[in-house]
Order: sequence, then structure tokens, then C-alpha cells
Amino acid sequence: MDRLVDGNPPLLKLQPRLLHAALYTLVMYQTAREIFPDTSWLRLSSEQRRIVDNETMNILTFSRTRLETLRFARIFAEPSLDPAAPTGHELGTPPTPQEDTRRPPGQYA
Repeated sequence: MDRLVDGNPPLLKLQPRLLHAALYTLVMYQTAREIFPDTSWLRLSSEQRRIVDNETMNILTFSRTRLETLRFARIFAEPSLDPAAPTGHELGTPPTPQEDTRRPPGQYA
């Protein structure tokens, strides 16, 4: 009888690479069903499989980018010390127009 590892038989303990491959395959299969709903996975041409693979990578890249962006914002964002609007301003009202003191191009004298 095999030894138990963490209370489970050793065959049931999944390796991370196997788990990642299984999850990637699941996402790829779901993508194929969305793009080509009337075609079985086994009947997809090599070009259709390439399209499915590219779209799967696009989905995973977008989701990873979004997660990394959220993680970056959570770690490095600093709360505002003074959340109130500056004095003399109301939120939602346009600023008062100021006089344009810039010179037209070429007028340096």
C-alpha cells in the first residue's frame, strides 16, 4: 500500500504544471466552443486551432495584465491626504477662465 502524503494518496496530489496545463486546456476548449459553436474540437482545421490558440493567449494575457494592474494599484497607491476640493472650487463646476498671457509664436521681443 502506498504511503499517504498529507492524508492523500500520492497519485491524487497534482503537480502545478499539470494543473496549469489542464486549466489552459479548459479555457482553450471553451474559447473554441465560443468561436466555432457548431464544430467539434476534433474537426477543427489547423488554421482554426491556431485562431483558437491565439484567442486563448489573448484572453489569458488580458486577464493577467488586469490582475497585475489591480495588484500594482493596491500595493503602491497612496491615499490622498486631503480629499477635499481646493478652496474656492466646487467639484463639478468648470474653472473660471483665465487671461491668456502666452505670446504668439515668433514674438520674442
